[in-house]
Amino acid sequence: MESTDKRWRFRLHSPVSINFYDENGNHTGLIQNSNPSSDLQFYEEQIPNSYYTEFGETKYSGTGDSLINIVLTGEDLGTFTFEIDQVAGNQVVKNKTFANIPVMKDMLATLSVSETVSEMKIDINGDNQIDATFQPGEEIKKVDLLEIFKKIINSPDVDKTVKDRLINKIDNAKKQMEKGNSISSNAMLENVKQQIEVFSREQTPEKFRLSADEAEKLIGIIERIQAME
Repeated sequence: MESTDKRWRFRLHSPVSINFYDENGNHTGLIQNSNPSSDLQFYEEQIPNSYYTEFGETKYSGTGDSLINIVLTGEDLGTFTFEIDQVAGNQVVKNKTFANIPVMKDMLATLSVSETVSEMKIDINGDNQIDATFQPGEEIKKVDLLEIFKKIINSPDVDKTVKDRLINKIDNAKKQMEKGNSISSNAMLENVKQQIEVFSREQTPEKFRLSADEAEKLIGIIERIQAME
């Protein structure tokens, strides 16, 4: 007889780490390597009926149907997509996806699963303040993602002049999106990308300069948002 026990299956595509905790404090996910000269990754699977594995930048994991608290931690600039399946036997009975969410190092996103999937709460800069909340199943809008992106730009590592110029352009793009002017908003986002590229040039004064790597990742975030339908 085929089992119909329900369980949770997760896929995480991004520069983000994922850790699970059950009601008893058991943990599944990566753990610190005690050898600082080694780049090997270690993980544990303390939660009953849980698993964790990685292939490239994608993390695959799962648990049983008990209450599980999930913590996602940003490891780099980029975007993340978190897919959640509730499985009974061999059938997916529920699927929730949080897609193309901008992320920076040390950003925290938390949620839980039990019978259902909770809302996702995002603390962009690790100051214990919730900066964005997404409900499972709701359409994540471009303006919401741009608001997160704007707060990433507003991080302490960016010079105020650079922040102000980019945030002003992002706000203008958001206003056009809210009015339904997709052509205008897209043109303004192209302008944001061009401005980021200018700030990464070698001739830009060092005080205002973004690293080439940082600029590339920031532009990549905008392109992900632009590509959304």
